[in-house]
Amino acid sequence: MGKKIVVLLTLLVLSGCAGMPSNKKVVLPEKLTDKGLLVAQIHHGDIMMYGDVLVIINGVSQGTLQQGSITIPLKPGRYTLDRIHHESRGSSSSFGGVTVTEVNIRKKPIQRNFEIQAGKVTNLGVIVFPDPDKSGYYVFANIKESKAYLKHHYPVLSASLGEDDIMMADGP
Repeated sequence: MGKKIVVLLTLLVLSGCAGMPSNKKVVLPEKLTDKGLLVAQIHHGDIMMYGDVLVIINGVSQGTLQQGSITIPLKPGRYTLDRIHHESRGSSSSFGGVTVTEVNIRKKPIQRNFEIQAGKVTNLGVIVFPDPDKSGYYVFANIKESKAYLKHHYPVLSASLGEDDIMMADGP
């Protein structure tokens, strides 16, 4: 068990800088009023290297990972983070006027339930997939890091939040 934790923490540290190269930034309000905010970090080395990784909540794509982070405003209610979904295009070939393109699809099931409250931030923590070829993940609490992330990337919104407005989601 001790070796597993050391390996997972090493993977977490090494993958911390390996996010998707994306210039997109989620547009958030300056203050949460009628919505809440979902935040999480996903560490899954090979899936975050390139392309868009979709975040599927309650069976619907709600956005993409941004440098390995989920930052999605949602209406109050109960939700399930179903999975992350990645499609990458490979080589293309033409045969008799028909072009065939290789498409790799990878889905990583998560099935993490959470509740969104108006004016609050729900943090799912750091979700680490230790083996890219298998299902299963670990969750680490990261309230301090989430506060620093919001302060750095969304300073106006961060300043509007109270000390108790960022909370870890219950459950696995």
